[in-house]
Amino acid sequence: LYTLPLTLADRFGWLTPVLSFVIAISLLAISNVARELEMPFGTDENDLPVARMELAAANDTLALLAERDPATPHFDGDISPDEHAAQLERQTLQVERIEKAVKATVADTVDGL
Repeated sequence: LYTLPLTLADRFGWLTPVLSFVIAISLLAISNVARELEMPFGTDENDLPVARMELAAANDTLALLAERDPATPHFDGDISPDEHAAQLERQTLQVERIEKAVKATVADTVDGL
């Protein structure tokens, strides 16, 4: 950008400052857009809402589990860490129970063949 006016001066004369300004602003705008796209995770205004996406994925997963087992607890993003740990422990026990049931069903199916 520093030598751009020197290369344009012979060809464009007095329009060189205007063209240099337009080209410089365009390149700086592209650089700013690239900087925003380079780091999409964080807490800035233009960053992806990762926490909201994680909560939605957790709720969708639990909704799918709840179809198979109505006792599946629902995840709430506004709970204390202790409540969250207890909820995770309950979910782990439920997943283990489901895994045992699936293994038993597969074993019965294999034995039946």
